[in-house]
Amino acid sequence: MYMSMDTEAAGAEQPEKTEQPKITKTGNTMDILGYKCHEYIIESAEEKVSAWMTEGLGKFIGGAFGPDNAMGKAFEELGENAFPLMMELHQTDGSKIKVLEVKELKPRTVNDSEFEIPKGYQSMMGFGQ
Repeated sequence: MYMSMDTEAAGAEQPEKTEQPKITKTGNTMDILGYKCHEYIIESAEEKVSAWMTEGLGKFIGGAFGPDNAMGKAFEELGENAFPLMMELHQTDGSKIKVLEVKELKPRTVNDSEFEIPKGYQSMMGFGQ
């Protein structure tokens, strides 16, 4: 069985639950895996994160960063040209904890056939509704 979902519509239906985070591009840069990354500080009432972003890798869709939390809103605002290769959570004592770090990156073209529904799978539309 398979399900399909319009991710744009799903995100648009979410009520505003979280404040819009403050996003600051610091001007600091770092080379990570051969990609020039720019540091962004993303701050909300709950957390402060340094995100080292690069361009040209597409839109970042992080599982834990949904539209109802500050990080999800920040990634939505930064859009297509901000893919994090490293993120650090700022602690109250001034230290940082690395929470995301890309260790290897192999850009490639993905064949359209990898997105086709396998033979024999049935739609779950209406299941559980």
